[in-house]
Amino acid sequence: KGCAWDCRGDGRQSGVLSSYEEIIHQLDREGLVDPKRVGITGLSSGAEAVLYALVHSKAFAAAAAAQVGVDEFSYFGAIQPTIDIMLKPIGWGDPYKPSEDFGYKDMSLSTNVDRIDTPFIVQTSDREYLNAVPAFRRWRDAGKSMDLVVFDDEYHVKWQPAHRLSFYNRYVDWFDFWLNDRENDRAAKP
Repeated sequence: KGCAWDCRGDGRQSGVLSSYEEIIHQLDREGLVDPKRVGITGLSSGAEAVLYALVHSKAFAAAAAAQVGVDEFSYFGAIQPTIDIMLKPIGWGDPYKPSEDFGYKDMSLSTNVDRIDTPFIVQTSDREYLNAVPAFRRWRDAGKSMDLVVFDDEYHVKWQPAHRLSFYNRYVDWFDFWLNDRENDRAAKP
């Protein structure tokens, strides 16, 4: 059906994950990486790859994404025109009709929380953060490590210079902590 979110698990994202895992194995064979300290990050369709990898792989020791939106709970607030115009054409069913395959299962961080042990940070805009709340709540209830940072007056791509700097610095610190067991000691940093 051309499901952009790879909601059946047999399309683009499974191929992307397979490529990532093969690259990690190759770099490990060459002695260039420690396969126990590999991170993954993404924005937009790259975030799709992160979500899919979190559910289907143990290859990553830390993860970061700019948004989370593939979740049965996130889309229950969707209005019918959104479902008809945006979701159904990419292979998603109607979340209000249990008889339809809604298509979230392969990438839902809420539904698959028990399968995921990778620490995860989401840095998202105030216009997109509500999609991350269900997963954030489920992860916290399950004792999993997930941070949620929301940037005010932002869009899908962060445009304000101070936010972009904060966004990238926080990612560097996140991966340094989880992959290198190092905390940044900048005095001005909260």
